[in-house]
Amino acid sequence: MKLSEKQSKQNFVRAIYNVIESDIFGVCVMPELNFVSLKCHRTDDTSESDDHSFDMTVEDEPYLKVNYKRVWGVKRMKSGDLVDLSNVEPVMFDEKISVELWDKDAGFFPDDDRMGKLIVHANQGRLGELTHEFKRKNAKYTLTYNVK
Repeated sequence: MKLSEKQSKQNFVRAIYNVIESDIFGVCVMPELNFVSLKCHRTDDTSESDDHSFDMTVEDEPYLKVNYKRVWGVKRMKSGDLVDLSNVEPVMFDEKISVELWDKDAGFFPDDDRMGKLIVHANQGRLGELTHEFKRKNAKYTLTYNVK
């Protein structure tokens, strides 16, 4: 049985109305990942000196990937820097989504370093701001995000 053009349009309008109605009443049709900030506590390229102190002027060039696609960076950061990520486009997803922090390496054979991976789940929605620490060798970064 083939639907008439009028019936198809009515079904389409009903589907749109259901999405809008769900959103109005607080039932999120698809969760949305929003980035808030990235804090560099210590860079990956920081090395410990003989007196056990760290050179805090060394810079990393971090970037973020969501499901293997770069969504932010490369940005130069040194220990103590805090970057506002509220301008990064929110990412819609189904049940879960992968977030990775990378450090870009320069040179003839660049081999970027993965600082870590975070799996964000849809059921984290409406919990407010969440944080995740990425650690690798000397590096330590804190990502702040939320799911709506």
